[in-house]
Parts: sequence; C-alpha cells; structure tokens
Amino acid sequence: TLVVEPDPTSGNLYNLQPKQVGDPWTDTFERPVVLPMPNPLVPLEVITFSPTPAYPFPANATLVRGKVIKNGADVSVAQVSTTYNEVDPNDSMLTVPVHVETMTDRAGEFVLFFKSLPQKTQPVLITATKGADQDQIARVITEGTTLKNQVLDLT
Repeated sequence: TLVVEPDPTSGNLYNLQPKQVGDPWTDTFERPVVLPMPNPLVPLEVITFSPTPAYPFPANATLVRGKVIKNGADVSVAQVSTTYNEVDPNDSMLTVPVHVETMTDRAGEFVLFFKSLPQKTQPVLITATKGADQDQIARVITEGTTLKNQVLDLT
C-alpha cells in the first residue's frame, strides 16, 4: 500500500484522486500498489491530487463551488465531476475535452477548477454521485469567475 501524506502545515487542501476515472474516491491517502510494477519500462506510480474547497485559489480562478446533499443532509465523500473544453496545450488553435472530478468534504462541499477555456463562457453538466444516487445540474462557467452555492441533491 502506498501512503501519500499531505504536508501537515498545508492543512486539508488536497484529495488523492483514484488511479483511474470511474474508480471510487476515498477520504484516505492510501492506494494499493502491485510490485514489481506491471511494466518495467515505466516504473512509476502516478499520484494526482485534486484541490479541496479549502485550497487558496487565486481571485481570478475559474471555479464552481457547491454542496451535495441528500434529504437535506450534507453528503461527504461524494464524487463530483464534469467534462469541459480546454485549449490544447500542444496547439492553441485546437481544443480538447478535459474531465475534472473531485470529492466532497465532510460538510458536503466541493470545488471544481477549470483552466484555459477556449471562449469566455461555456456550458458544463456537473454530476454528483454516491453509490447508486446521482444528480446533475447544467451551468455556464465564465473564465476568471467563481460560480458559487451550487447544490446537487441526491434525494
């Protein structure tokens, strides 16, 4: 088991993302690792973090902040995700779809971070999932602004 411990001085600023899209999120910083690595030519275990709502984003970050609830109660460890278009880092004339996901904190809060939008605004469909429960909301994000107080209800 690989244990990734966040710097205690930084507080609760990150979540450890699952190894693959669609794998379940957990509120621990542990991941099982098979040794020796399956491909000896690529002996790396990639670790990806997603920011928590406590992360100190700059004022001009493009964000969606919200909460996931069920029957009026906060839902922790729910997966929140969307796919949006981003300027291709290899060719600024092209766009590429980017999937972003995060996990709610103990208060049911989440933040999704977007970068390099090809246009000032774009629609996104945000999905919250926990177990068999799911809710979706359609919103429009605007470069350099924060869309606040978005609620996804798993009821």
